[in-house]
Amino acid sequence: MGMKFLIEYYNKFGPNFNQPVYKVEERLKFKIKDYQFISVLDRIDQINSEFIVLDYKTGKRELSESSLKGDMQMGIYHLAMKSNFKNSDQISLSHYYLRSGNQVSTSFSEDDEIELEGNIVNSIEQINVAIEEDDFEARESNLCNWCYYWKECDAKNTANPSNYIK
Repeated sequence: MGMKFLIEYYNKFGPNFNQPVYKVEERLKFKIKDYQFISVLDRIDQINSEFIVLDYKTGKRELSESSLKGDMQMGIYHLAMKSNFKNSDQISLSHYYLRSGNQVSTSFSEDDEIELEGNIVNSIEQINVAIEEDDFEARESNLCNWCYYWKECDAKNTANPSNYIK
C-alpha cells in the first residue's frame, strides 16, 4: 500500500516537485499558559507571508472541512505556527489523503484560537485530576496495538501483538 501511495504521489507532483516547501518534519515549541508543547509538523509550505501546514494521512476516513476545524491535532499545529511565525499573514492547515489524493483545508480565527486554548487547558486539567485520583477508565480503540501500557490496561488480557513484529 505504501509503495502505491508513493507512486501515485510521484505521478501527481513529480518529477520536479515544484511545491513551495519551506520545511519538513519541523519541530516547533510553544506554550499555552504554563504548559509547554512540542509539535512535529509533516510539512510547511510558504507562499509570501502565508503558511500552509500539510499533514499526510494514510487512513481511509477523510474529514470534512468543518470536522478538520474541530480536530485538536490541527488546532495544536495552528497554535504552534502562530507562536513560531508571528510575521505570517495567514496560516492554513490541510490534511493530504494519500489514498485518494484529496486535500481538505481549514484555518482558524482569533475566536477559534481562544476556544481551542481553553479546550486544551481544560483537557490537561482533567488529566491532572485523573492522575491525582488514579481514575483512568480503559477504553479500547484501534490505537490499542500501538499502546505502551498494554500490560497495565484493564481492558486487555492478552500479549500485545505489536511486540511480535520484527
